[in-house]
Amino acid sequence: MCAVLSKLVLTHFKGFALPLSKLSKNFLFSFILPLPFAAAVAEHTCQLKRVSVRSFQYTKPHHNQPPRIIRRSSRVKATNGHRATLTCIAQGYPVPAYRWHRSAGGQRILSDLDASVRQEGGVLIFNKVSRGDAGRYSCHVSNAVGEDRADMELLVEEPLRVNLSPQELKLDVGKSALFNCSVEGHPIGNVVWKKDTRFIASNSRVQFPTPTSLQLRQLKRQDSGMYQCFVHRESLSSQAAARLIIGGESSNSAQMVLNVDAGNLDGKDVLMVYSKISLFGMRGKRH
Repeated sequence: MCAVLSKLVLTHFKGFALPLSKLSKNFLFSFILPLPFAAAVAEHTCQLKRVSVRSFQYTKPHHNQPPRIIRRSSRVKATNGHRATLTCIAQGYPVPAYRWHRSAGGQRILSDLDASVRQEGGVLIFNKVSRGDAGRYSCHVSNAVGEDRADMELLVEEPLRVNLSPQELKLDVGKSALFNCSVEGHPIGNVVWKKDTRFIASNSRVQFPTPTSLQLRQLKRQDSGMYQCFVHRESLSSQAAARLIIGGESSNSAQMVLNVDAGNLDGKDVLMVYSKISLFGMRGKRH
C-alpha cells in the first residue's frame, strides 16, 4: 500500500507500470500484483512525480511472462508548438523493452529522437510538437519470451484564423460580387456562409465556386447586408465578416443622363443635376 496525497501516482514493478485501485477515503492507493508476480522478489516503488514515497520487497516470479500492453494511446490530438505524449504501458517478465517506430513511405522506421522528442519508458514525449510530427506511430514491446505491439496516431492542429475580403464592397444593382474567405490553420474543418446571421443557400444567382468563396450575380437591393464566413473544427471555431453595400442605378446609366441634360445647362446647374443623380443612385428604386 502506498500513502500519498495526490492522484498522480505511478506504480512500478521492476520498471513497468501496474494498475492502481481507486482512491480510497483516506488517500491510500493499493495495488494487486497479477500472477505470476504474487511471489516476487524485486523492489517495488511507489512514485509521485520525482518523489519516491516508499519501497517494498517481494519475491521473484516463478515463471516468465510475455509482454502485454495494458494501456495505450489510440488517437492523440495536440496543438502545434505544445506538448504531446503517446502512451504505451506494458507488463511482463523479464521487464519488457520499448521501441518506437513511425510509419513513413509505407515502411516503419525508428523514430528519430532529439532534443524535442524523448522517451521515458513506455511514453514518447514531444516537448514542442510540430506539423511534421503528425502521423502514425507504433510501440513495440518485447522480452525473452514474446512481444506485443500497439499502433496509434498523432494529429497536430493549428489555431484557426479567418479573414474575409474585401471587408467592404460597394456595388450597383445588376453587378456581381465576390467574397473570399481565407483560412489559416490545420486542418481547416467545415466552412459555413451566412448573411445577417442566416445561412446562405445556393441558387441561380448565389454560388460557391469553392467552399471558401461566395459569388453573387445580378445584385439586387436585398443583397445588401453583412456576410459572414464561419469555420468550425470540432470544439474550435472562428469567423470573419464583410459588408456589401448596394447602390441604385449603375454608374453608366447615371453618366448617360448627365450627358444628355448637361448640354443646355451652365456649370452650377450641371453640378446640381449631378448631385441629384448621385443621390438618386444611392437611394434608387426598390426591386
